[in-house]
Parts: sequence; structure tokens; C-alpha cells
Amino acid sequence: MQGLVGWLGAATSDGASAVDRMLGAVNRSGPVSPKMIVGPSLGVAVIGEAASVYEEGGAVAAVIGRPVFVDAGPVGVPPAAFLMQLWRARGPGMLEQVHGTFALALLDKEAQTAFLAIDRIGSQSLALAARGDGIVFSDRPGAVASHPEVSRSLDPQALFNYFYFREVPAPGSAYQGVAKLLPGEQALWQRGRVERSFYWWLHYRDEPRWDFDAQSA
Repeated sequence: MQGLVGWLGAATSDGASAVDRMLGAVNRSGPVSPKMIVGPSLGVAVIGEAASVYEEGGAVAAVIGRPVFVDAGPVGVPPAAFLMQLWRARGPGMLEQVHGTFALALLDKEAQTAFLAIDRIGSQSLALAARGDGIVFSDRPGAVASHPEVSRSLDPQALFNYFYFREVPAPGSAYQGVAKLLPGEQALWQRGRVERSFYWWLHYRDEPRWDFDAQSA
């Protein structure tokens, strides 16, 4: 079992209680010992053996899954700490250096910036609810809707999708105002505005190729 929950802005008077509510929607198998950094206007918590969270100078990085870095970095540095180094050096371009399966979040309280992304094939997931005063996120839409500042109202279109397709396809979710990232997608929330874009996409060819030797070179 693993999970990632958090928020920036979206102030709550009891951050620890908000984390407990959100984690309750992620983990239903019993008590867990999350790694967390929590305050009134910023909170992040992760669960899982490979999950990692790191704080530096008012910024927080968190990741779940099995990220693989192009440059492995210094030996013994936790994944979240290395992600923070990449973010400081490259900003959103850091994702060129991150492969494997992952859901990650980087939050900067001073700059009022949150950056979210999932891996290229969507093995991990992230859902978010963005508003003018903050953003709430988790790998489970139900956990996002469990934050006290997010509505739990169901989306009628999502109910139709579920009964018709037996699922709620991304970017939709069961809850109004809660959206899921698509594979290879990133989201940047900055001072009340959110921008979503793809950092990677699969290239298709309509015509077959027979130059196998050239492709394998």
C-alpha cells in the first residue's frame, strides 16, 4: 500500500486532522505510519516503503512509486531530496531526468507554486482540485474530496461514465472539481492559476518501417 496526499494554500485550521482524513481515503487496510510535513497552509504526507518526502528552505518534495533517474545522483540521497535538487536546477524540465513509475509533487510556499506530475504510462496516478486560493492533490480522487476545503459533490457526468464504461476515465473523476492527470502529464499551479501540459507523448507512425538494422543501431 502506498499513497500521497497534500495541499498548498487551501488553509485549514487543523492540518494534522486534514491529513488523517485524506489518508483514510487512501489506506483502508489498517493503521499506517505516514511520513509527513504539515502546517496550516501546506501539508504533504506519503505512505509506503518506497515513498519519500523532503523539506528544504520552505519547499517540499514528495514522491511515490519507483522513480529512476538518468543521473543517479549522490549515493544515499533519498528520491525526494534528489527531486528537490533537480527542481532547483531545471524547474519543470526536470522530468527529462526522471523515468520509471512515479507520482510526484513539489511545493514552494514562498513562491506559492505547486508542481505535480505522473509517469509516462500512468502506472501511478494523481488527482487535483485547484482553486484561486490553493490546490489539493492525492493519488486518489476520494482523498482530494476528503480535504475540508474541497466539495464532495458527485459529478453527474462521472456517474453516467461509470455505469456506461464501468469506470470514470481521466481526466474526470467521481467528484465535481476534482480532475485526474493523464499519463505523461504535468500540472503547475502558481498563485491561483493552474496550467496542465504534457511533458511526454507516444509518437505514432502510420507507415510500417522495415529498416530494422537502422532502428537497432
